[in-house]
Amino acid sequence: MAATTPFAAGNLAADGLAVDAPRASRRASQDGLFPDGLDPDEEAKLIELVLSGNRNCADWLMHGPRFFMAGMAVLLAGLPQFEHQPLLELAEEIQPQSSDASLFRLWTQRCPLDRERFLARLERERRMQA
Repeated sequence: MAATTPFAAGNLAADGLAVDAPRASRRASQDGLFPDGLDPDEEAKLIELVLSGNRNCADWLMHGPRFFMAGMAVLLAGLPQFEHQPLLELAEEIQPQSSDASLFRLWTQRCPLDRERFLARLERERRMQA
């Protein structure tokens, strides 16, 4: 029998996660946890934020819903070219429990971001800045 996790049901808002009210200028998923897709300009802004070294919670929240941005920080924390601990701390500040493995697994399953393309683009931009 599979072990149950606190977030296995998939109703993340009901599990106590903060859900942002959608901003008028941003399309959001029905549950408010993710952007409703990302266009190339939005991806470029995320890459710029990541490469800036800015780890200010309020600044990160300007770029997407709380749950999505916390998951981004967790994703990046797992990459060798970024500082692990500061990004995990940022993720937890943005959304408590976001570094929980079961919650991050749900993030990876539902995230509209093409992670492979995004991470390749991020690495190209990072190398250009070096």
